[in-house]
Amino acid sequence: MNSAIVKKQAAGLPVFYAEWNENAIFSAYTNDTRKVAAYDIKAALDVENNLDGSSIWCFSDIF
Repeated sequence: MNSAIVKKQAAGLPVFYAEWNENAIFSAYTNDTRKVAAYDIKAALDVENNLDGSSIWCFSDIF
């Protein structure tokens, strides 16, 4: 798992994943679907022990 590697490399510094979503494409219609909401929850739960915090990119229409 990449988050475990990142946590180890951080050597005690806090680790945050910020501005992430299912798709890196800004205007991808799939970023705002129920299926992606389920994926986002699963992904967050999978890495929660290796991160100190995260924020999901969900306001693409505002920025």
